[in-house]
Amino acid sequence: PIMMICGGFAPSFPLPKTKMSDFSRMPARDGAAQGHLAQAVALRKELSEALTLGDPAQVAAAADAYLPLAVGMWRAMEQGVSKEGRAVSFALSFSWTSFTHRKPDKFFTMYSMRSEVMMVLVCRMVAAGNTAARMLEAVQSQAQYESTAKDALQHVKMAAGLAHFIATEIMPLKEVLPYERAPEVHKDMFVSITLLYQATGQSIACRQAQNKGMSYPLLGKLFAAAAKLLAQVNLTLKGDGLKNDFNDIAPPLKCYAEGGSKLLKAVALHYVG
Repeated sequence: PIMMICGGFAPSFPLPKTKMSDFSRMPARDGAAQGHLAQAVALRKELSEALTLGDPAQVAAAADAYLPLAVGMWRAMEQGVSKEGRAVSFALSFSWTSFTHRKPDKFFTMYSMRSEVMMVLVCRMVAAGNTAARMLEAVQSQAQYESTAKDALQHVKMAAGLAHFIATEIMPLKEVLPYERAPEVHKDMFVSITLLYQATGQSIACRQAQNKGMSYPLLGKLFAAAAKLLAQVNLTLKGDGLKNDFNDIAPPLKCYAEGGSKLLKAVALHYVG
């Protein structure tokens, strides 16, 4: 699986995969907390199975079910104390593939609940974005596009919001980054993905405006705005925050950020003359 562009300008990323991780032996305050840990292990397994099947709707549902428990464990690990008053500490490891790495089947291991929560949010984000891409790719007429675009745009907005949340609330990961790592361990990757989904939303607006026969100057402004967003994606991917990992970023993502911005700019110039 590789990143693809569907329905015009909607990115579809490979869904991450994960290996089994059993954290049911983490310290728990009482029997109820131990039950929550066991439930979390079961829900994580369901998420892993949904990711293997590859259906975005199933992934979204499984991620939504597991996320509250994962967040609870994250807070307990970073902020909590045991009933004896000691800091909660437990050796953890989580192996995930990357949705932005040039080798989408390669597993990377991280060692914190913060990174685990990040990847569950990534699953939800990619599921939302891929749902929009599927919807737009299936459109067969101008009339169908208008009705589909409204629903697809909601999924794109959710994906952009999740990427922004990861960049601002999850990052930075509070652990030593391994030498072999996925590009999404860096904040700037999610800054890029936020801009990418925003560009997708703007591109949908461009297509809607075309279908409605809006004036060329207005179309030019809309396409120029989309081109600017993709150009910012390109600049962020090439910036200092990702300079040590740039060669590992999936080529389709880098090519789309650079080539897509040039294409949209050319379309904008066509409309403004």
